[in-house]
Amino acid sequence: MLGTKMIRNALIAAACTFTVLGAIPEANAGRGGSPGTIRSAIRSNNADAIVAALEQAENIPCNSDCMGMVMDLLDNDDYRVRQVASWWFARRPAQMKEVAELATAWLTTGSSTDARNGADILGTFGYAKHIATLTTASQKSGLDAPARAAIVKALGDIANKSANATVATAMTDSDASVRLSAVTAWKNMLKQNSAEPVVALVSDSDVQVRRAAISTVGKFRSADARVALEAALASDADSAVRRNAAWALGRIGDAASREVLRAAIDDPSSLVRTTAKVAMGKLR
Repeated sequence: MLGTKMIRNALIAAACTFTVLGAIPEANAGRGGSPGTIRSAIRSNNADAIVAALEQAENIPCNSDCMGMVMDLLDNDDYRVRQVASWWFARRPAQMKEVAELATAWLTTGSSTDARNGADILGTFGYAKHIATLTTASQKSGLDAPARAAIVKALGDIANKSANATVATAMTDSDASVRLSAVTAWKNMLKQNSAEPVVALVSDSDVQVRRAAISTVGKFRSADARVALEAALASDADSAVRRNAAWALGRIGDAASREVLRAAIDDPSSLVRTTAKVAMGKLR
């Protein structure tokens, strides 16, 4: 992939320097992990084993072979493996910079798969300084839905409100997975105090998006969503959507919702009925 060889060589060079200068044995360090356990886990091709091995090897010194093994995991097909490899590098400042440069190259000129992997790396690193790179990447044409969703997720993982405009734009994406990622990212932003862009998704065509959107507007007590929430409670085919709508209306607390909540007490779902009763007690 683009830039991998150059960045990998830099990482290996740094690792070799560290090993020579430090003269630290690589086995039985950290919390019980070792390059050997990492190698065995990778050979097993089991994501759970790889995650466990890298977590155990969080603090071990790592020579060139070890560094290369983990480097290769950054473009693994399994998100959990990519994430734990990124996390592992995030604990190594000497190598994290080079990995961030690789992620930036993937996002800037790489394929959709490159962009997805680069976004996962920067999201795991969690630095606001990478928001500009992710925002620019979100505007590239030709990226597939998994790449677009990963970019938005990364912005949510960084959780800085300066990404709000990009996340709000993603809520209008044609693919439901991207819209869902955007709603989740919006909800995760630190010091977020409004759900205004999310209101339109209360009536989204995708049930997962509706569930997440209603949960989000309820969290922020978005009064602008009241009418849409009442419609969802009264007629949505999905019981989880109806339950979330009842909960959100209780959070908003507008007495105008009393009738629709009273009707929901006869809902076929016991969860909806119970939630509606509780919500009625919160109306002003």
